[in-house]
Amino acid sequence: MQVDVNVEGDKSGLIEAEVHRQLTPSGRPSSRITGYVRHRGLNVERKFIENDLSVLQEQLTDQAQKWVDEWDIIEKNKEMKTKPENIKDILVDGVKTEVAVNWEKVEKKDLFIKEKPIFEELEPRLEETLPKPKIWDKLIKSRYRKLLVDQKQSYGEALKTWKEEKRIYEDEVKNWEKEKLEFEKQQLEYNEKVKNLRAEYEESKPRAIEWYLQIVLEQSSYPLDFKKKIAVEYKDDEKLLIVEYFLPCIEDFPKVKEIKYLKSRGEEKEVPFSERELNSLYEATFYKITLRSIYELFRADVKGVIDSIVFNGWVNNLNKAVGKRQDVCILSLMVDKEGFMDINLLEVDAKACFKQFQGVSASQLNVLTPIPPILRISKEDKRFIEGQAVGQGLDDSVNIAAMNWQDFEYLIREVFEREFASIGGEVRVTQSSRDKGVDAVAFDPDPIRGGKVIVQAKRYTNTVHIESARALYGIMQDEGAMKGILITTSDFGKDAYDFAKNKPISLLNGGNLLSMLHKHGYRGKIDITEARELLKETD
Repeated sequence: MQVDVNVEGDKSGLIEAEVHRQLTPSGRPSSRITGYVRHRGLNVERKFIENDLSVLQEQLTDQAQKWVDEWDIIEKNKEMKTKPENIKDILVDGVKTEVAVNWEKVEKKDLFIKEKPIFEELEPRLEETLPKPKIWDKLIKSRYRKLLVDQKQSYGEALKTWKEEKRIYEDEVKNWEKEKLEFEKQQLEYNEKVKNLRAEYEESKPRAIEWYLQIVLEQSSYPLDFKKKIAVEYKDDEKLLIVEYFLPCIEDFPKVKEIKYLKSRGEEKEVPFSERELNSLYEATFYKITLRSIYELFRADVKGVIDSIVFNGWVNNLNKAVGKRQDVCILSLMVDKEGFMDINLLEVDAKACFKQFQGVSASQLNVLTPIPPILRISKEDKRFIEGQAVGQGLDDSVNIAAMNWQDFEYLIREVFEREFASIGGEVRVTQSSRDKGVDAVAFDPDPIRGGKVIVQAKRYTNTVHIESARALYGIMQDEGAMKGILITTSDFGKDAYDFAKNKPISLLNGGNLLSMLHKHGYRGKIDITEARELLKETD
């Protein structure tokens, strides 16, 4: 007959057990009982023979428990092996998955879940609480009158308490109704905003394009549980999208490779990934997220408004030197739609592909070495750029893009002097001109990578194009400089970035300038729209 074995943690239903009483040669029941227990998942079976049924059942249960524990380890290991494999496949899976915004997730349709207050206490009634006179109360009327007085007093107190509780309840209902109306109002306003932005996207309006493409990235599903923090900016004139994307932290990756079951001890032992294995997975994932995100953005661009994308990958890591977490940009890539969408992402090596497109990153991403982004978003976004600083003696109201050109010259010279002083270098201003810029020569004393550096800074309010980058490169060749730095208060066009690729030229836009100034303790802002108006008045 089959018997139940009480096994802790068995949810698989793979355990079977049965017992049979043996027969004597004459066919009569023997005192010996045979028990069988098997695990269908492990495909194992064991036989026990005992005289006592309770002892036999205990043996069956003990054996079943060991198999259940062993099976549990096998199932855990399957899951542990699946997650790293899923992480390795994020690029392929992303390419194979249809890219489309799920508007059901964007719109808010959740219900107001706070329960409405309930008040079930009935109003006390005097006639229901009046005492019934007993025979001696009729004989002693004064006693009965006192009972009536006491009862009326108790009733009055009960009624007062009830009214107060009812008033509190009514106030709670009013507050509940107010909260519900506010919740529904905010939900309606949000959904109306979504509706308007969807309509604006159909008209290719920049803010709607940014909103739509940010949703594309936010809805992209990964087998890693990390909090996405993303900002985008669309430059209509250049048909360029800039993406600032926080990548997963090392803490978000699985640490345990497998679990081993020690049969002799009946214990579990975790086997961690080696540092080399974890770093390899960590680095490959960053390159894959970068390529996948760019692919998803180009695929989602049904209006055809994006010609190129700059993707900056950030991490929030612990700086052990100061014991604080810091935001660090560790990779930056700029690609054209035509060239990028022509590659076969199902077969590429993510890192090699990143390098093929002249992506900028440290040689080992797990070291989290900061790199200057190719291009940063210029609008203020508190998630990425806290109040930037510009200039000793200046405050946050000073607009660097509208400064007097001589003041701008002094500021640039001072900040570059501080920048190069940290490595023992020096800076000399070689030209002062009213072309809204300043030319300088910096000297890096490093015997290997050092030499002459040409610095050009432009106080511009319009996009800086290839002509300025080409002019800088010509000066570098004439001067025998090993590097050139072109910095502007505005931004660079795609043609300038294309020209600077594979050349020792760094293009630093307004956002980069603010970061450098902030690094050296200055305060201020860059507002191009305001600068255009102010400079128009002074010109």
